[in-house]
Amino acid sequence: MTAGSPDAARRASAAVVAAFAAVSVWFIGAFPPWANPNEVSRFESVVAMAEWRTFTIDRAVQLLGDHEDKAESGGRHYSNKAPGLAFAAYPVYRLLRLALPPPWEGSPVATLYLLRLLTVTSVCVVALRRFARRLADGASHPSAPALVTAAVAFGTPFLFYSRSFFAHAFSAALLFLAWDRLRASASRTGTPFGPALAGLVAGWAAISEYTVAPLEWVAAVVP
Repeated sequence: MTAGSPDAARRASAAVVAAFAAVSVWFIGAFPPWANPNEVSRFESVVAMAEWRTFTIDRAVQLLGDHEDKAESGGRHYSNKAPGLAFAAYPVYRLLRLALPPPWEGSPVATLYLLRLLTVTSVCVVALRRFARRLADGASHPSAPALVTAAVAFGTPFLFYSRSFFAHAFSAALLFLAWDRLRASASRTGTPFGPALAGLVAGWAAISEYTVAPLEWVAAVVP
């Protein structure tokens, strides 16, 4: 097998994705006493939904700490972030709570890290892997897919945001996966439910990061 063979190119791309995943897991990006308000606001929203069946975060703020990323309505406080990521993290948090104590009794940083890892990071790794495979499908040079994948993975903010409980990379990854499903359906390599799945994923991206909604509208109406 030569260095320029398709097998070697696929292995190089897989190595880049594996390195991206390893860095995302190893460097947690969260340190005591807490992370930044952007993450805390979403995390407290997830905790409030799971622990007390409410969208208000007043009790979570009392237990986990105050921050400026909240909105007030009717004397109650809510996270001022788009809810899509919190909705995605809700079932993951419920599963984590089967083995972990409440974050205010255990380690909130550890709970947040695992929650981020199983939501944001996992989706970003899947999207990066699909990105590498799409590049390989149309590459004119066997080295190009690995090089471009490495540039995206380590030369852009994608790595930082995939290691954070933000919706930026999460929404970008969902958008790409929606496009990937549509392309697969158009080429008849996907499932019959590909367009419906793409619509669901794209919709979830829109409620996770409102600013992507105009882009989705343009993509829908422009031939």
